[in-house]
Amino acid sequence: MLRHELASLIETPPDLVVTANRRLARVISRAHAEHQIAAGRTAWRPLEVRTLPVWLRQLFSQLCDRRADIQALTLLSADQARAVWQGVVDRQLDRSDVGVAGQEALIDEVANAFGLLCDWQVSDDELKRQAHDDDSAFFVACLNDLRQLLEREGWLIEPQLTDVLLAHHADLQSLLPAAVVFAGFGELNPAQHAFMRQIQRDGVELIVQSAASHAPAHHVACDSNDDELILAGAWVRRELELQPTARLAVVVPGLAGQSARARRLLLEGLNPAGQCRREVESERGDRLVEVSFAQALADYPAIANAMECIGYLLGPVRFQSLSRLLRAAEFHAAEDEHALALELRLRDLPDRLWTPDRLVAFCTGAGVEIPVWLKVLSESAPRREQQSPSDWAALFADVLKQSGWLTTVDVNSEVFQLRNAYFEVLNRLSSLDALHRVCSGAFALSTLRNMLANTVYQPEGQDASVLLCGPLEMNGLAFDRIWVAGLDASHWPPAAQPNSLLPRRLQAAKGMPDATPERSQAFWRRQLHELSCSAVHWVASFATQDGDSTLFASPMLSELGEPGTAMSAAATLGVNALVGQVSVVSKPEALGRFSPQRAVRGGYAVLEWQARYPFIAMLTGRWACRVLREPAVGIDPSMRGQFVHQALEQFYRGLSSRREIESLPASDLADAAQQAVARTMRGQFAVSDDLLTQLLRMEEQRCVELLLDFVRLDLTRADFKVVATEQPRTLELGGLRLELRVDRVDQVGDHALIIDYKTGANIIGVRVSTLYEQHLQLALYAITEQEPLAGLALAGLSAGNIGFVASVVDGLDVGLSGRKIERTTDLDNWRERWWHETERLAHDFVQGVVSLNPQMPADQQQPYALLTRIAGAQRDG
Repeated sequence: MLRHELASLIETPPDLVVTANRRLARVISRAHAEHQIAAGRTAWRPLEVRTLPVWLRQLFSQLCDRRADIQALTLLSADQARAVWQGVVDRQLDRSDVGVAGQEALIDEVANAFGLLCDWQVSDDELKRQAHDDDSAFFVACLNDLRQLLEREGWLIEPQLTDVLLAHHADLQSLLPAAVVFAGFGELNPAQHAFMRQIQRDGVELIVQSAASHAPAHHVACDSNDDELILAGAWVRRELELQPTARLAVVVPGLAGQSARARRLLLEGLNPAGQCRREVESERGDRLVEVSFAQALADYPAIANAMECIGYLLGPVRFQSLSRLLRAAEFHAAEDEHALALELRLRDLPDRLWTPDRLVAFCTGAGVEIPVWLKVLSESAPRREQQSPSDWAALFADVLKQSGWLTTVDVNSEVFQLRNAYFEVLNRLSSLDALHRVCSGAFALSTLRNMLANTVYQPEGQDASVLLCGPLEMNGLAFDRIWVAGLDASHWPPAAQPNSLLPRRLQAAKGMPDATPERSQAFWRRQLHELSCSAVHWVASFATQDGDSTLFASPMLSELGEPGTAMSAAATLGVNALVGQVSVVSKPEALGRFSPQRAVRGGYAVLEWQARYPFIAMLTGRWACRVLREPAVGIDPSMRGQFVHQALEQFYRGLSSRREIESLPASDLADAAQQAVARTMRGQFAVSDDLLTQLLRMEEQRCVELLLDFVRLDLTRADFKVVATEQPRTLELGGLRLELRVDRVDQVGDHALIIDYKTGANIIGVRVSTLYEQHLQLALYAITEQEPLAGLALAGLSAGNIGFVASVVDGLDVGLSGRKIERTTDLDNWRERWWHETERLAHDFVQGVVSLNPQMPADQQQPYALLTRIAGAQRDG
């Protein structure tokens, strides 16, 4: 929708409309076409609509046809210009012998500084007179290098374009239209003003559209920044219910860095039970909202996976990269069991560098099917280490096409557009042949990554009812209603960010953006006025809290006149609205038929979940869902715990009684511990790199010391005999069969002492009255034990925490002592009670008793948080 002041363009179109952004250009073109169709026309002269940069490039191209000296200049593309700046910055850093972190950001800042000089018509001499600090001196050196390079090569970069056109305006007079409308410009820089004045002197009629009067706002004070967007979503829902054809906008400052989060929160308010609905219904809600701020191409998962693939072509990678490729639906079906099986196998091989050939050999040896993309990579070695950018681009494109990238998924319009956008960037990489005759693969890949990061992309589609956009994109547009968020004093106006390489005094004198607080306030005051003119009714919201900080409304709101209505509101989890409104019906057949003859994966943990969160018991026990172990650098805690358990099993298998251990000399005891640990860890060294090998050696020594400390503690006990280690047991109750594994069973006289190893730092004391809630595994071990029980114990096995906590039968000498040893006289009675309790849980599990907890506190985090509705409380994306 166009504002009233722009609607006349549709009725009496001018020769040319120049807009400040592409969105406004598309809206004007579409509105003009719709007007012609509504008037009954089947053909019409299209309205010429251009953004200002596109029009200036068009004029330059036409000027080249008229003047030979201009024709000799080559206007560089944005990618070529950035490559030039990169070379300039690299040379200056080499000359200064200074290393800089964040070099890409420095290149952007240097290019931005040059653009400001051109736009605000600052001469090189004026800059040099004020460049007294090191940063400004560095930029002056870069500027001198750039000027020499451009003059020598005959190159021109876009910030210079306006000056070139002004210098040859006489040759442009016949190319200019009779009338030009400038629309959507909140502010024009001096170079643009000079160009407009010149073409006006040359006879062009200029019409600059300005905003109309503003409307009063309804003020909404929200509890938090997240609440603002959730409430905005609820506001959208109400407005669309009242007027389904309404055009709405939600404006969020700083949307560039939080577009995904803002969209998610807005949809949460728009469709509170969205996570509970079927996927098709959820998609319908999603299509209501269009996010104006497009993402960089590099941020699209399919593009990121493509870069992982071609990056693997140039060198070895670790598991994290391989994991993304093996799970990527862009290369194979998302449910490809072979790829997922390989991913799970590689999780057990941390810290290993994988070349394509090495991974192919591993797949062959393990009998795993080799993914197509891996075969392609192993057969597609670069022809040379140094070749032209176009050769690298051709190689990258060929690898992706042969690998089936984005051909194994349903090819719809969005997939087709994304694929084309990526290959267009690859073609732009080829354009660097004019600057680099040859380059390395690493340089080509790095350059391609920068291009993707600097290419903003958004698929084209049908207009949505709601536009989620930033404040600068609203100029010239009109809506039925708008909601403007983030209008607290801390964020509006946003903090000024002047260029760090130009003298601050020079920026202030020229009135450059963000040069002074007054300059920033004036700009954002005008911008707020523009927003207030975009709809007859609008809502202005601000948060009252940001963590522990108290926020207040921006003073600029009061400058727009009296507020319409002031409200204070707090958002709640949308799913809370379902509490008491939704009935949960248990349908075991919907959960998958359960066979009592089948052993449940997860062991005793399934009963723990059934007691606390039955839905998770269903996920883990029936569907065998697991939280994937995150591979970590070094040795993760679970693997360290496995080493200790296995080493103890190896040790006590050879030395099963206190007397046997006590009879060994100290040196032989140390050798036995060393051998037990060595047998446990032998297989790990065969698949480790140098770094992991060193870490494993250290872990090996740690395990030996832990084992010896624990054995010495065992020797302080009364006589015992280890009768079982890592003993498998089967428990059947309530139609449920559980497979258990007992770490260790000692024979003490005629009784059995069950010991469970714990490698964590802290262990809770063992008391029979709370054993069922705190240590269910010990309760299950107790009811499966055939021999009379002497007690149940946990053995602490971590550095500085070697010891036992136990509950033992009073009157029996089991050799355990300490302040964490409980003595009891009714252990057998408790065993019977535990049997009945676990049988009840097992029966509920078999019958499919499940439940959700939509109001679970956020501090009770559990696996599968999204499915149990905890994720909504996080609101962190």
